[in-house]
Amino acid sequence: MSKKKFLDLKTPIVWTALIQFCLGLICILALEWLFIQTYDVQRLKVYWRFVILCPLALLSFSSLFRLPHWIPVALVSIVILIDLSYFKVFDVLVSISSIAYAHQLLDVVDSAASTLSASAMIVLLIFFIWCLLSFLLARQQQKREWAFFTQASFAFLLISGVATTLLIQDTARWLETERSWKVIDQKDDIRRGGILYAHLRDIIRYIREEQFTDVTADEYKMLLAQQERLDRERRRTTVEIEKPTPHPHIVFIQLEAFQSFLIDLHIDGVPVTPFLNMLKTRTLYFSEIYDLTGPALTADCGFMVMNSHYPLDNGAVVFRRPQNDWLAFPQVLNKNGYTSTRSIHAYRKGVWNRSMTHPRWGIDQMAFRSALPQKPRIGWGLSDKALFQFLKTNTEYQYKNGTFDWVITLTSHHPYHYVKKPYPDLNIELKNKMLSAYLQSARFVDEALRDYVAYLEEQPDTIYVIYGDHDARMKYGSKTAKRFANYTGLSLETSTAIGRRDIRVDKIPVLIGGDIPVLAQQITNVGSQIDIAPTMLSLLGIETPKHFLGRSLLASQRIDSFATARLWPDGSAVNQQYIFRKHPEKCYLRADGQETSLDDCNDLKTHAEALRQLSDKKILSNHMELTAGVHQ
Repeated sequence: MSKKKFLDLKTPIVWTALIQFCLGLICILALEWLFIQTYDVQRLKVYWRFVILCPLALLSFSSLFRLPHWIPVALVSIVILIDLSYFKVFDVLVSISSIAYAHQLLDVVDSAASTLSASAMIVLLIFFIWCLLSFLLARQQQKREWAFFTQASFAFLLISGVATTLLIQDTARWLETERSWKVIDQKDDIRRGGILYAHLRDIIRYIREEQFTDVTADEYKMLLAQQERLDRERRRTTVEIEKPTPHPHIVFIQLEAFQSFLIDLHIDGVPVTPFLNMLKTRTLYFSEIYDLTGPALTADCGFMVMNSHYPLDNGAVVFRRPQNDWLAFPQVLNKNGYTSTRSIHAYRKGVWNRSMTHPRWGIDQMAFRSALPQKPRIGWGLSDKALFQFLKTNTEYQYKNGTFDWVITLTSHHPYHYVKKPYPDLNIELKNKMLSAYLQSARFVDEALRDYVAYLEEQPDTIYVIYGDHDARMKYGSKTAKRFANYTGLSLETSTAIGRRDIRVDKIPVLIGGDIPVLAQQITNVGSQIDIAPTMLSLLGIETPKHFLGRSLLASQRIDSFATARLWPDGSAVNQQYIFRKHPEKCYLRADGQETSLDDCNDLKTHAEALRQLSDKKILSNHMELTAGVHQ
């Protein structure tokens, strides 16, 4: 009897399997390439070794279990084709968390045809022809020979083992980094390894997050007790305000990377922000608003302003908990008679997962880059001046009673050097070029605001809120600090603190103007981004939802109140009297920034730990509606 070869290539079934395997791999890679070309992902380097590893591992495992190749290839292809249409509308892939809201897919059916280019149609045609041939080949074969399985299984086992090992090693390294928590744009994962790779990371994130979802009965009682304590203290400091006209037009203007030290700052006697310097004298100007954002920056700010909760200390809420049952500021407005809530931004809506989170927060219309004029561009997108001019002249965005508009600016984005025509009166010689550019950028934004605010003030029953979203993340040394102080008249201590991103000067401006029932004044109550929505609701005569953690800054302030302590993601905190720094532990008098005994901050530290626990557990366990008792 002749001895059988280990892998007899003369056996037709072996050839059939190998051809199907190779064709399946080619088909999946063609669809991956199509996606990368369609959405211009290739602008940064694509790591094709990971793009190839995922389908290799998938097809090898299917071969080991003797599953016809056309089945996994068809499933993967369907996923990629759905992603093509979904990404066009929402600027993100279909994630595990978004499957629960699959009704969004119905919204993209009519745009699917416009997504598919000529090359896509060719790939689809080849794919369907191959699927048909593969299916017919599988039907014509007799039952699979056990001999073939023993001959080919080693090869498939080797391929799947190598591919899976490399993927596991890459995933293990990724899980140890901050990037696994902080997701800015899904295109980063697509660049790293393609569509299947991006979906793999999404699944891993979802599995990891599941461990944070549950709370015990005792923890739930604790959440209720802390929430009720905060609400009691907040109610003791409420203030009666005359109600404005029902349902005024509300405009939130979120200024990119705009810090408080810019207000009233002069360069050799020349104001950096002349318009805002004037505006603060005829509006409600909140001068003691601390920036409490974490690494997610703009995403953290948007979350805090709309939801009045603190950001997580690790990762962005908008990616870790996009599916939560929120009762955000726009939803509160909708429950009180508002008919339209809109977010407007000149960049892609998939960044920071806005395409999913904004509708979850009650935003019913989104006008992002594709819906706005494309020129003139400055830096990341449409310039702030052009954006405001568009909003002034486009009838769709002009004054409407019962409308809320959330305008997010872009020109003053890091690294701040996008304003190409500098203002000569602000030219200063600093070793730190970024600081010089930041001042130029601030003047540009100030000018853009001047005309838009003038327009808003001409409209009846309109209230506007202007606020910086986070600090400039500016870092510079002692020489720059000294020169900056000499140019501006700032104290050397303040100039140095700005360059070190010291929390004692980490503030953002907040101004509220228009048809408000309160006299213009400067308000020195300590607050943060979480207090903007409650303050606005108090001006509207709408009760602040019980589950909000912020409070109206128009109310009286108690120095030692649990409800008035504010905390940074790292555990540092501030109230009216003290600033507590977590790393290293230090206590400062807030009025002058001088260090004092750490014991003076004991109450503040205790309040901060309780608030951190309350905010994090509510967010991670999705118990917003249970503690609120108002949102089912």
